[in-house]
Amino acid sequence: MNKESQQTADKSRRSLLISADDLAVLIGVSTRTVWRLLSSGRLIEPVRLGGNVRWNRERIEEWIREGCPTPTKATVTKRTAGSEE
Repeated sequence: MNKESQQTADKSRRSLLISADDLAVLIGVSTRTVWRLLSSGRLIEPVRLGGNVRWNRERIEEWIREGCPTPTKATVTKRTAGSEE
């Protein structure tokens, strides 16, 4: 891993919300691949704040621990309902 990638990885470990660039480093793909995964429905939905798109780091880490499963509507509904408690 080069110095720039290491700095991005260190920054993403500290942030609660991470960018597409940070996510790409965490999962070892290009930023373009992150967008492709999202478009194809194979990546969990991000949080949209104004013009910014970010992913919840804890949800991403959980998704990785689970083996990066394709999100389902049931999973999205369950998480949404669970976050309100």
